[in-house]
Amino acid sequence: MPRCCVARTALVAAFVLHESVAAARRTMGGDPAVGLATEASLARYTGGLKLARLDAADIPRAFAAFCDAGGLALLIGKVSRDSWASLMAECPVGHTLAVKALLESGLKHIDIATRQSAVALSEDVVMATVVAQPRLAFDCVVGMRQTLTDSDADVRKRSVKALQAIASAVFVDSDFREFIVDELAVGLRSDMPEVRMESARSLGKLGLASTFGHSTRALIIERLAEALHNGDGPAHVSLATMGFSHELDIHARELIIETLAEALVKAASAGVRESSIEVLETIAFSHAIGDRSRSHIVRSLTWAAHDHDANVRRSALRALTRIARADAIDNSLREHIFESLMHALHDDRHVRIESVMALAKVGSADNLCYPLRRRIIDQLLQFADGVGMAAAHALGRIGSVDVLDALLRERIVKKLRHMSSDRDAGVREEAILALGKVVAVADLGDRLRMLILEILMQAFDGAGSDEEGNLLRVLAAGALFGSGIGPADRLEDAVRFLSGTLGAQGDDYLVAQSAQELGKIGLADAIGDRSRGLIVERLFRALLDDGVIVAAEALGKMASSASVDRELCERIIEGLAEVLSGREHHGAVRIASAAALEDIAAHGVLDGHVHLACTGQLMQGVSDEEQEVRAASARALGYLGNSAAIDGRRREQVVERLRSVFAEGGSKFVRAAAAGSLAKLERGSEQTSEDVVLFLVLALSDGDVRVRLTSAQALAQLGSEGILLGDLRALAIERLTEAAMDIVHQVKKAATGALWEFQNEA
Repeated sequence: MPRCCVARTALVAAFVLHESVAAARRTMGGDPAVGLATEASLARYTGGLKLARLDAADIPRAFAAFCDAGGLALLIGKVSRDSWASLMAECPVGHTLAVKALLESGLKHIDIATRQSAVALSEDVVMATVVAQPRLAFDCVVGMRQTLTDSDADVRKRSVKALQAIASAVFVDSDFREFIVDELAVGLRSDMPEVRMESARSLGKLGLASTFGHSTRALIIERLAEALHNGDGPAHVSLATMGFSHELDIHARELIIETLAEALVKAASAGVRESSIEVLETIAFSHAIGDRSRSHIVRSLTWAAHDHDANVRRSALRALTRIARADAIDNSLREHIFESLMHALHDDRHVRIESVMALAKVGSADNLCYPLRRRIIDQLLQFADGVGMAAAHALGRIGSVDVLDALLRERIVKKLRHMSSDRDAGVREEAILALGKVVAVADLGDRLRMLILEILMQAFDGAGSDEEGNLLRVLAAGALFGSGIGPADRLEDAVRFLSGTLGAQGDDYLVAQSAQELGKIGLADAIGDRSRGLIVERLFRALLDDGVIVAAEALGKMASSASVDRELCERIIEGLAEVLSGREHHGAVRIASAAALEDIAAHGVLDGHVHLACTGQLMQGVSDEEQEVRAASARALGYLGNSAAIDGRRREQVVERLRSVFAEGGSKFVRAAAAGSLAKLERGSEQTSEDVVLFLVLALSDGDVRVRLTSAQALAQLGSEGILLGDLRALAIERLTEAAMDIVHQVKKAATGALWEFQNEA
């Protein structure tokens, strides 16, 4: 080889003359001006290789020596991806071998930032060689297994995403895709949670890729199903994402449903069977699913309702109940669900209670046919013994449905009269609460109203003065005078009695119930202004003197009602605002006041100077030391900022204040509340901020249930407005699908509602 080539670059000389690794490392570790730490040195290195005219056999050895010497590790962190692309064009084979060797070394000898760059480089290398040199690309992907177990979480996540990007490329053939799918399936068995989650997400996304054929998609479903059966990783989340999506073809969706139905029968783990139930329920709510597939899901869940594990049976009953209440379900499927719920009435006590509560939800649906509702009532009347409290609650819920037949309602009232004198105090209390719901029906009929009046007056006058008797009297007073059927000459007696129990010591439940029932009476049309004013005064005294936080909620409901005088409403609002700003009050009291103001703002009853004053107090509330106060104030500002009572300048101040709260960091709960309000204020405008929406989407995975719930509720509003588009919309649907299987029911319900809004908008 000509000596001039050796003189051109020390690095090439090290490769060609087979100098020791130590010599190469000394060359690369020297002065950056003459070494490899700059783009210029990389250009000299590339040019030197070309001039050296190394043959095909020498180039791989040169790169292997280079990698062993640590040269590639030094370059990765110091050279841009564009320069690497140019270098790849010069010598793709050599670089692939070098990167493969680097990956197989486990990247242990380089820093985290360089390891992250190495993963990105690996993706580029595979993309560049997969067509011309598929075997080398294959070897490089195998080498990426090491990065899936890296000590750094970001390196692991980037590795999974790199594999997903490679598999998504248009020019990658099906065999190579299937190989990568298997590599990602290995990630599902990782002992690192984030690797399992990212692997599952990547497989779910690949399963929806338009470039994938049926065989590859079937393989993805098969791998996810295997992971689900083995309890490896969150595979059920990806199956739900795929099954719910409009982008999935009908054959693949049927395969997912069949796979999950099989898991309900064959999976040894009860946890796997419960996960399968969650996924099937989520898919059942998709607009993309047909009647045949939904019927398949219902029949599979019916099977699960007979599972030998009680928790699985209860999960299946809950899923069937939610499906039965959906508008898309026809009556034949509802009847099939009903048979499962009836069968569960013969189960153990906990499952029977679950079944009774499920029948209450199904039986109270407005779209239920008469024969089915009658059969549900018959079953509840027959099987009330042993689950009396649940049965009374269920009968009250169904009995208060406006469209209920008068004869069926009368049967319910007579049963509740019998239960109101039950030996169990809990059953008696639930029966009185149920009668209070039934008596609120507009077209109840005089005869039935008089019967309920008789039962409630007997409870109010006849109950004892002990703890249980006082609670029964409290509930009866609220039912009588909150509905307006109580005798006018006894109203003051009821208010006086409730005011007395509101100050009871040592019984928090009795005190809270007294505040709630007083607030209910304060909403009644029949009550006069004087009595209503006394109730407001007593509730404020309970809130401030005794710290009864339920009193704030009762006051908020009164101020939100159209039946309450506007002057009294303003007094309530101003009083709550003063409590909010009074730092001398207990934190729980200020939190309750902030929540009440949020409820009032949501009803849109604020106007004029009260609106402006309240807005000012809430803008101060977002700086409170209590994070619940800050969050409630931020949410309330979202409602107030959109009101017609606020001018443009004040609205801009609200937006700016919320933006500063969002940007300050700190509590994710507060940031989620601020983000939700900003989304309300900015939706429909050109200024809708992607950073705000992205925060809400990512917050769906937060560990704090309040953050997840707030984010899901905010995204539901955005979905109904059609604001989210493109990749952000796709990400929102993906994360909402995951949240639809949250362990917390409120989060699950909010996420499912948001998904429904996104589908309606589509």
